[in-house]
Amino acid sequence: MAEHHPYVAGPEDPRKPFRDEENPIRTASLLSMVSMTWLQPLISLGAKRALEREDVGAVCPEDTCEVLRLKFESELHSINNNMETPTPLGIPRVALALVRTFPREIAVVFASDFIFIAGSALMSFFVEAILDHINDRDNVFGIENGYVLVVLLSLAAFVSMMSFNFAWFISSRVGVNMRSLLLDAVYRKSLRLSSEARQQYSSGEIMTLVSVDIDRVFNGMMNGPWVLLAPIGFVVTVVLIGVLFDPIAAVADLVLLVLVLATSFNLAKRIGRARRELLPVTEERLRVTSEALQGIRVTKFYAWNESVATRVEKIRREEVRRYRRFHFLQILNSALLFLTPTFLAGVTVGVYVVYRGSLSVIQAFTLIAVINVSRQGVNAFPLGIADLSQSAVACHRIDGFLDSTELDGAASTDSANGAVRSAAKGSISIENAQFCWPTSAVDDGKTEGSFTCDVRAVKGFSLDEINLHIDAGTLVMVVGSVGSGKSSLLQALLGEMRMAAGSMEIQGQISYVCQEAWIRNATLRDNIVFEGEFDAKRYESVLRHLSWLRTWLHFLVGTAQRSENEVST
Repeated sequence: MAEHHPYVAGPEDPRKPFRDEENPIRTASLLSMVSMTWLQPLISLGAKRALEREDVGAVCPEDTCEVLRLKFESELHSINNNMETPTPLGIPRVALALVRTFPREIAVVFASDFIFIAGSALMSFFVEAILDHINDRDNVFGIENGYVLVVLLSLAAFVSMMSFNFAWFISSRVGVNMRSLLLDAVYRKSLRLSSEARQQYSSGEIMTLVSVDIDRVFNGMMNGPWVLLAPIGFVVTVVLIGVLFDPIAAVADLVLLVLVLATSFNLAKRIGRARRELLPVTEERLRVTSEALQGIRVTKFYAWNESVATRVEKIRREEVRRYRRFHFLQILNSALLFLTPTFLAGVTVGVYVVYRGSLSVIQAFTLIAVINVSRQGVNAFPLGIADLSQSAVACHRIDGFLDSTELDGAASTDSANGAVRSAAKGSISIENAQFCWPTSAVDDGKTEGSFTCDVRAVKGFSLDEINLHIDAGTLVMVVGSVGSGKSSLLQALLGEMRMAAGSMEIQGQISYVCQEAWIRNATLRDNIVFEGEFDAKRYESVLRHLSWLRTWLHFLVGTAQRSENEVST
């Protein structure tokens, strides 16, 4: 009896997985790239069974972040070095660096879309020629064979659509690479932020950059080129109307297009403004939500559930209100441009009938073909304006984030006076060091290219005369009262406090795991006993040894004194 195999299993494919093969796009010819035949084996496999991770080929080396990052950072560094010269049209520096990273690919996108527009315009002449041939009239091409005209029309449509799809594929490929570069840049920068910069950028703001702003850049690459291509399509449509119909109708259409585009650009500015007003609220909501989830245990212990939920709901209501205004402007702009071809056809027919008296069937079908030239531009233009304005706002925000101050890399391995001594790997040595927190006074007193600061200019907290030597492989605990500088010492080892004097040598790399203290929403005694049996002697011993008890009692005494003064007055 024959053995039946289930369909999902099937016979094993003798070929090795696509994951082990070179990506076929690297060796694909231009025709294969345009027709997407290089992807046919994967499509055929997907028709037989569900695709898995091993079925997808490895990323091309030229598309990897390791390769692209070198060129992107080089372009961005070159632009930052010429900050005295403003960028053209106020383009964000990150956006300009991305464009310079992919100049050839972006040029291919524009060239392919130009071919699409030219093919659509040529199809209008072929449609008119076929209609003239049906009515036994001479056509503009002088071709008397109708089959030839149909073949030429099909060929023009085929080339036009192939060019459009190829441009869309290149745009998506470049957009994904841009997103990968920005993700890499933001994550790398977040690991190097100084303590001052960490106060400016919360976790919610960084999450907004990663989850929202970078996606806006991808959308801007997908639809942004049509901000320039759509007006070209509109101009081609007006010229064709003037050539095939009437110049007066073309002038009327031109006036209509100018009014529509002016209104659309005005709406685009308002969309960008609404987007800028929306982002701070979104960042605040993400920050509060992220902090609530990260500290959910503390929130539960302190019974802060309702207060946190009320705060999130209040922020969310404001965010929804601004989202409604933002999307209303977007829909209004899209509806205006979506109806533009209908307006063009109506104006053309109206003006033509007024001056010529009638419109033939041939002219009506030709007019439909002419209006179709601007159809794709009309669909993509509002999206392009919205996405490009949003990506510009996103790139400005990423510019500001990448310009924020970083940790002094030399502070953890070098010294203020250059006197360091060799030690075993894993050891830490600090001699006569002084550390201070970076402030505006410190920055003013800091010399160009120096990693030290002037302690005399600082009127805040500092660590003085620090001498510490930790051998490799030893466990060290730092014990002290509240405010004595335990955490600041750790921040100094991490390089977040500037070293003003002395020397510090760290052999190896540092890993830092931060702990957050919390207490229960209960009495002091309940927090110390912690559901255990109460022992009076042990309880008093714990109170005597608490390093923060004096600070706590001082706070209570001060509060009591203030209360008595308030009562007496």
